[in-house]
Formats: sequence, structure tokens, C-alpha cells
Amino acid sequence: MKRSVLAAHLMPLLIPFSLFFVYGMVLTLAQSTGWGAVDDYRGGFFSAYEKILKDPLFLQSTIYSLWIALASSVGALFFGSLLALAIWQLPRRFKLLAGIYRLPIILPHITIAFIVLFLFSNRGMVPALFYHWSSGETLGPFSNLLYSRGGGAIILAYIYKEAPFVVLMELAVLQNIPEERIITARQLGAGGFRIYLRVILPQLRAVINTLFVILFLYSLGAFDIPFILGISEPSMLSIQIYNLYFKSDLVNRPLVMARLSLMFLFSLGFILIYLKAAKNLDERVRKI
Repeated sequence: MKRSVLAAHLMPLLIPFSLFFVYGMVLTLAQSTGWGAVDDYRGGFFSAYEKILKDPLFLQSTIYSLWIALASSVGALFFGSLLALAIWQLPRRFKLLAGIYRLPIILPHITIAFIVLFLFSNRGMVPALFYHWSSGETLGPFSNLLYSRGGGAIILAYIYKEAPFVVLMELAVLQNIPEERIITARQLGAGGFRIYLRVILPQLRAVINTLFVILFLYSLGAFDIPFILGISEPSMLSIQIYNLYFKSDLVNRPLVMARLSLMFLFSLGFILIYLKAAKNLDERVRKI
């Protein structure tokens, strides 16, 4: 009953949003096949897809984008989970002060990118301090952090932006775990790590799975941070699409839409496969 009432209240927002979304996807798929293309376009129905899949630069960008998305989402989950546990275990009088972790959540992604640029560029604050402490010998690990082929600066920016979001979501779950369970586990001789695996992690598993999907897919398709901190080749898929759409001839429009369509289909497939695998793993753990 509650779900039907909630759905009825959301319908005025869901219907126009769904119509815009479906219209955008249909238009993208249609244009990827050459529909509405300029007269100079000579490709067939699936020519854009065939050309993309044979393009080595597209493969490089795909691998690079997947690496950035995977590393940043796993890093954000790891550090966010550690911070959430630390804040959860703080005395009540200190938890309000710990609320400063929310600051990166309200900052735009482009601001985070400039913060990383200010801190970790060759003339940034962190390399300058390292250079001073090392008696002016070297910049250490920060000399090649920005604009590296490994995407270290992009990953760092995403972790800084996304880890507080992980903390926010996990704290909402941690605060609902009965303290008696933790006390009982300790009385039975369980250590901190075992308590986390057997008591805390089962409660967090659902939110961790959801967070990983959100963070992975956002990092895969985001534009602003890679635009400022990324390299030109290999570039992330979002940068490649931007360059083709705004800096290329209109005859390449089907190639742009084909890339967007492939990313959308990959995202759908990733969500279905990941959540199915997570569900199967959860069922196996419960049986054990």
C-alpha cells in the first residue's frame, strides 16, 4: 500500500523525466545508424559501430576509462569505509566535529580538479613541501602524478570527491546496527577484523554494492575531472566523445552517437551482471 501511494506521488515527476530520457535514447540510437546525418555521410546502417570497434584508439580509451573507473570506485569504497568505521566509533561529542568530511560532497567536481591541480602539480603545495623536506633533491612520487598515463591525478580527485559520499551512505547503516551485537561478538572472543566480517559487513553489503555501481558508472562517463587532469592520448571515452561532437565535422555525428549508445548498453549490462553476481555471492555467504 505504501509503495503504491509513493509511486502515485512520484508519477508527476517520473512521467516527464521518463519521456525525456526515452526520447534522448531513441534519438541517439537513431542517429548512430545514420538517420538525420548530413548528405556527406556515406555509411550504412551499422557502419559507425563497425568503424568504432575496429578503431585501436577506441579500444585504448575504453581500457583506460575502465581502469580509471575501477581504481577510483574501489579506492573511494576502501577509504570511505575506513573513515565511516572511524567516525562511527568516535564518542558522541566528537561526531559533530567529524561532520567536516561532508565538505567535498558539496563541492563541484571541477573544483575538486583544481584543488588536486593546486596541491599536486610540479609547483603545487605538496611537491614543494616534499622538495623542502628532502633537502631539495627530488619531488619524489609527485613529479609525474599529474597528466600521467596511469591517471593518478584523476583517480585521486575521484577518491577525494566520492569517499565522503561513501561515508555518508555507510554511516546511515552503521548507526542502525544494535550495539548489543558488537558487545556479544566481543564477549565470544571475536577480534575487530572478525567482527567487521561477520557482523558489520553483512549489514553494509547491499549499500556497498549500490555504491560501487553508482561510482563506477559515474567515473566511467564523467567529463569535467578528466578534461582538466587527463592526458590527450589515451583519453577517456567522455573526452573522445566531446572532441568528436564539438571539434569535428558533422559527418562524424553517427560515430559520436554510436559511442554513446555503446556506453549506455555497457552500463545496462554492467548493472545487471554485477547485481546478479552480488546477489548470488550473498546467497552463498548466507548458506555458509
